[in-house]
Amino acid sequence: MTNADKITLHQKQGRAFETTSKVTLCCSGIQGGKSTVGALWALKSSFSWTPDDCAIIGAPTHKILNQSTLPTWMKYAARFGTLMKADSEFHFHDGFKVYIRTSTDPDSIEGIRNVRWVWLDEAGKCKYQFWINAEGRAARTNAPLFLTTTPYGMNWPYKHLIKPHKEGKRPDVSYHEWLSVDNPSFPLAEYERQKQILDPRTFRRKYMGMHERMEGLVYELTDDNWCDPVLLPPGTKTFAAVDWGFTEGHEFALNIRSITLDGFRYGIDEFKASGLDPNQQIAVCKAKSSTWNIETFYCDPARPDMIALMNKAGLTAIPFHLGKENYKQLIPSINEHVALIRSGRYKLFKGRVPHTEDEYETYHWPKYTEDSPAKEAPVKIKDHNMDCERMLTVGTMHIKIKEERGHTLSRSLPHRDHWSPLKRSRTSKSWDAS
Repeated sequence: MTNADKITLHQKQGRAFETTSKVTLCCSGIQGGKSTVGALWALKSSFSWTPDDCAIIGAPTHKILNQSTLPTWMKYAARFGTLMKADSEFHFHDGFKVYIRTSTDPDSIEGIRNVRWVWLDEAGKCKYQFWINAEGRAARTNAPLFLTTTPYGMNWPYKHLIKPHKEGKRPDVSYHEWLSVDNPSFPLAEYERQKQILDPRTFRRKYMGMHERMEGLVYELTDDNWCDPVLLPPGTKTFAAVDWGFTEGHEFALNIRSITLDGFRYGIDEFKASGLDPNQQIAVCKAKSSTWNIETFYCDPARPDMIALMNKAGLTAIPFHLGKENYKQLIPSINEHVALIRSGRYKLFKGRVPHTEDEYETYHWPKYTEDSPAKEAPVKIKDHNMDCERMLTVGTMHIKIKEERGHTLSRSLPHRDHWSPLKRSRTSKSWDAS
């Protein structure tokens, strides 16, 4: 570049641009210049490689990619290469190639080799599996990853990067946060106006780049809903729920829940993937059933053909609402799951259900408008594991407990078995499905 090509970055952008960390995360208020610094960092990182090397640009959706990420990239990179729209690739004149993908299909970057850098724009909206796959692509070459985003909630960027970084557990992460008005081109008057009209939590997230819980969440979990993975006591039974899917954005999802004799529900495992044909989906269910000894699969009733295939394969599968017809409707089943979450008897194993955890932090009601004041249904984005959770709750509503002689379980610490052979008399609980 010549002197005429020099671009002036504001102070916060400049610090991020100069980073040498393995992972760099830039969180700013809207129009704070985060995509600009991401594009410039990616361009800077592209000029010392061979035609056999490549890079990845990612965005959550095609809409964001085409409206924001690509225009910003092309503003600075167009003179150095050609955008191949049909292949979703950018080819530098020297042969270096950039693959351009979205997280609608998290596996779309699988198989890409010799990756030298990764830039994910609006990373907070990208699926967690897309991030996992991006890290995998960058692993062998030790390629740096650069993430730019406006905060969208306390989802995976906060839980897996920001929080552990602030706790001193992720020295490989460089975290940069700035306000919309740190960009000199953003009008201070508009910043102050938005501060007056928005609720404080929304304003901090949208204009200050601070991670806060998204407003309007369908389910709000607390720390009490999480526990470390433990060996559950004798008598525990395990169930699963299946949300059928195939295409990008509507993946096949499966959640697994164990229920102890004293009625505590534990989310212990999950699965989510796109592009699986019916036989592959059945194979996943059989493998999970073999691992966890699953008694019943509660299924989305929209695919009776798949339920029939499950049973033909030797699995017990039924529509989730069987015998509870009112709960086939979305709102009654959501309300039932809300009640379970608030009961104190619903736990999730930390680290075992990352897709479910991520969806809990983004599954929300539509914003209020004059045209649609009622909360008729949550926004249908990243909701497949959420569907499994409510189907499991409805499907296992019928399970009751009756008194029986045996061992006792502590209700304050339900995962510990306090049975002692020295006790002459003791009471227990056993299963009763009615």
